[in-house]
Amino acid sequence: MATSRENVRFRGSEYPEQNGAYNACYQMPDNKKYSRPQPKLYSDRIWLILLLFYVVVLAVIFKADRTLPQPKTILEARPGEFSEERARAHLLALTDLGDRLVGSDANERLAVDYLVRRLNEVKASAGSAHVVEVDVQKPTGSFTLHFLGGFTSYYARVTNVLVKISPRHGSQHSLLVNCHYDSVVNSPGSEESMWIHLVHEADEALGSKRQLSLASHGFITQHPWAKDVRAFVNLEAAGAGGRELVFQTGPEHPWLISTYARSAVYPYGNVFGQEIFQTGAIPSDTDFRIYRDFGNIPGIDIAYISNGYVYHTKWDHPDFIPPGCVQRAGENLLATVRNLASSPYLAHPGEYRHGNMIFFDVLGVYMVLYPQRVGMVINMLFLLAVALGIARKMVDKSTEGYHGAAFLGNLLAAVVVIVLSWAAAVGVNVLLALLLTAAGHGMSWYSHSYMIGGLYEAPALCAAIAVHALARNLYFKHETDAWKLEAIHVDATMVLWSLILSVLTYHGVCSSYIPLAWVMFPLIMRDRVIAFLPMAFREKGQGFFYLYLASLTFPFLITCYLLVGVYQMFVPVMGRVGTEVIPDVVIAMVAAFSLIIKTNFLSLVFVTRSLKRVMCALLLFSMFTYMLSVFTPLGFPYSGNPLKPTVQRSVIHHIERRFHDMSGRVYEQDCGIWHISFDHLALTPLAPHYTDLENSKLVDCDLHMYCGMPYYLPMAGMMRDTHYLATDVGPHVSIHVNPRLVSRTSLPGNIQRLAFEVKGPDHMIVTMSPQMEVTLVTWSLGDGIPEPVDMKWGEREVFFVFYSHGEDPGSWYFTIDLKVAEGFTSDSARASSINIPLMMANRIVFM
Repeated sequence: MATSRENVRFRGSEYPEQNGAYNACYQMPDNKKYSRPQPKLYSDRIWLILLLFYVVVLAVIFKADRTLPQPKTILEARPGEFSEERARAHLLALTDLGDRLVGSDANERLAVDYLVRRLNEVKASAGSAHVVEVDVQKPTGSFTLHFLGGFTSYYARVTNVLVKISPRHGSQHSLLVNCHYDSVVNSPGSEESMWIHLVHEADEALGSKRQLSLASHGFITQHPWAKDVRAFVNLEAAGAGGRELVFQTGPEHPWLISTYARSAVYPYGNVFGQEIFQTGAIPSDTDFRIYRDFGNIPGIDIAYISNGYVYHTKWDHPDFIPPGCVQRAGENLLATVRNLASSPYLAHPGEYRHGNMIFFDVLGVYMVLYPQRVGMVINMLFLLAVALGIARKMVDKSTEGYHGAAFLGNLLAAVVVIVLSWAAAVGVNVLLALLLTAAGHGMSWYSHSYMIGGLYEAPALCAAIAVHALARNLYFKHETDAWKLEAIHVDATMVLWSLILSVLTYHGVCSSYIPLAWVMFPLIMRDRVIAFLPMAFREKGQGFFYLYLASLTFPFLITCYLLVGVYQMFVPVMGRVGTEVIPDVVIAMVAAFSLIIKTNFLSLVFVTRSLKRVMCALLLFSMFTYMLSVFTPLGFPYSGNPLKPTVQRSVIHHIERRFHDMSGRVYEQDCGIWHISFDHLALTPLAPHYTDLENSKLVDCDLHMYCGMPYYLPMAGMMRDTHYLATDVGPHVSIHVNPRLVSRTSLPGNIQRLAFEVKGPDHMIVTMSPQMEVTLVTWSLGDGIPEPVDMKWGEREVFFVFYSHGEDPGSWYFTIDLKVAEGFTSDSARASSINIPLMMANRIVFM
């Protein structure tokens, strides 16, 4: 007997008019058709299952992230194997020298002596198959970088320590392995120095060329060994410990990342990190740029990113490098460098320059990689599959009233709903971030990153669910089949992902593999695999739900794996991103993005009987987190815990300033304490503890050129809000800056050439800003073409020069050529060309 459509209802459904058959009619033996009752809606317990699924995925990711190999002792390591114990001994010996600033005795003499002594020991123990050469270079040079707003760097007699290991019969091509042995002020610099000892430890097992240097430019442009370099491996750090990440390769030259993927015992790398880094979103740069731009050679950039809180601080010490971290990096480096150095591609790498590679690892176990051109073909095939699938559903008349214009209208409406849910997630998060910052509780997640879940991820999810629920109850209220709404939402999600995928493919973005995964797996599972599964999986019940989860497992896994790395990198970076960025807004946007990228799960909103408890749980969780943030010490951003320090970064200078007019007369002079905050909170956390700060004044950057302050690097655009507290006593400085105008020469074309001599300490800066009628056309620095920084002084351009030296080279000489506008008399031209605000400073004194 057939079941009447009018007599079928679903217990507990939020659709009281919902009834009847779903998609198919079944043939009875007596050739009578009957309508099958529509599948029941899910209870809200499926969201608990989703939460459990999320927790399990995160547990797997965190387990993979924290799993390190067992360190090998000297006795355990066989010949040719890496030993962490031996490498750590070298690391401790170097960090025990203290701060190793360029120009300091610790860096220029003690560290060099130690490294040369150890390398000579390697040379003495080398076998007959190799020739080992050790060299110390002290180059002088200049170049311009488009970083931190742009600046020109001049270096003099900085020290490079080099060792070249070649076959006994010689070689015309080399692999360069580069890392640092210097450090910053008040920091042992263990995270970057660790690479030195990994390389040194590897010296006993492999042959290659490597440079241990700050002045990579000096090596690649001046050293005779540089002409043989065909590729490089650059070793950096933005944290301490954990896993080392491959975050840049190339440009192009896919054989490099292919060799790494084949060689590394514990691969870890992602093309997404490469594309994010190259946008400048992270306020750091590496020697990769030097070798790429000035040496025109390809390479691999590898860096530590874990525990970025201690990066360039006094806690940047070997004690914060966990056991197994050095062993892991050493084994990866040893295997990779061995295979790169023996690669047939190394001799003529230019012949194998054919596009970029898409690459990402899966839990550090395996690396997926394929050429970008292959990725474009795969992307277009799945875009075509989605388009054909949508077209098929439009013409399919098997479902009454659900094809043609009706299908297209519902599909477009679902697309709009999803986009609105994205906008709601972003809008709610940004609003909460601004309110939390305005209330004085910004960065409450800085020391406890798990609080981001309650502060921003839960509100974003709540906002997105609310938009879908409103659409279900208002716009789609006349649709009696909830499962049709679920299916149309999945189709709309596919359309949106396909649009994103097509845009990324068109622009050649390698990170397009992420939307591809969200298109590929649901499409294959729901449209193809399901046809071969038992009826229990095709019916909209428990089996279908688990099939649903299975279709999203891989894209969800690689997305969460990627997001964990993003948080791991960006949360500590927010402590040094500058005063002009609101960290909570950045983290809120990342949290909203993490919700957007998991949009596929929101189709369950349409087939859940009631969302009240889900929404209440999210709101209660979020409110509880906000209460912790506002009313408990957990909300204080920083921590002095010696086991896990998360301190506020600041630079405090005791300075003396003297301002001169164009006749050389001092018209203003003062001294004081200059406080530079590295994050948006600035002095807010310090104010209750230091009452003297109430007398400090915000520096007026419009009053003097480049704020009138001796910025160590051109970071005024990032750290514009600095504070100055006047004092009666100036700093005691043993070496002063002494600039002198040596000569002035008139050149054809109304150009004045000014020659300067400067004597001073190992680090100085020069900033200059010609008057509007005067143009700085050439100088003796860099490539001879002056490039201004991004920050102007009113309407006037500003130029920034950073000077450093290793061994004292004596005076520094440079020239600038100034062109005066036509119509000026010689006297006015002279005055205009001389009237250039010139600031020269070392780390303490401003003149």
